[in-house]
Amino acid sequence: FLFSVFSSIHSTASLFLLNIFLNPSILAIYVGAEKIQKFFMGIISPLERALLPMAFKAKNNSNDIFFISLSILGGIGLFCGVFVFIFSEYLVTKVLGKEYLQSIDLLKILSLQLPISAINRVLGVQKFLSKNMDVLLVKIVITVGAIHLMTILLFVPKFGYISMAYTTIISESILLILFLLFFKKIN
Repeated sequence: FLFSVFSSIHSTASLFLLNIFLNPSILAIYVGAEKIQKFFMGIISPLERALLPMAFKAKNNSNDIFFISLSILGGIGLFCGVFVFIFSEYLVTKVLGKEYLQSIDLLKILSLQLPISAINRVLGVQKFLSKNMDVLLVKIVITVGAIHLMTILLFVPKFGYISMAYTTIISESILLILFLLFFKKIN
């Protein structure tokens, strides 16, 4: 629950900061690309939630369901990421219109988040929660969220909206690295 709440606050804070630094037309270009990316993330989320009860029911916190979840969600995340990257121009022109062509490069960058985030959901939510490590999970997410907000403050004023997409990928990658480091300790 706290993981979801903090992720929601983090996303809202990111858009709030973008709104401070960018004019509304540039903000719309970013938000358009992000909305398309979030649609594909919406494919991953229900699957993660469907697999979560199995992780808790697994005897002795079996790694079998963990690796099944990692394979399924990682595979779907990778497929969605590649799909969005390849068809970003088509998606932007059909969903947003030709006046949003600047969103194409943003969407390509944000497509990289799909497989990383899918893996993070398995590592973070399934593994940490099934091992009753929810406090550690929240600490990691809050730390990465703070790093993300600081990178926005540093890079968006200097490099514009494109840097927002890069800071998102960097933050998601830092989250993955931290999950992997702590994963070794809890396993």
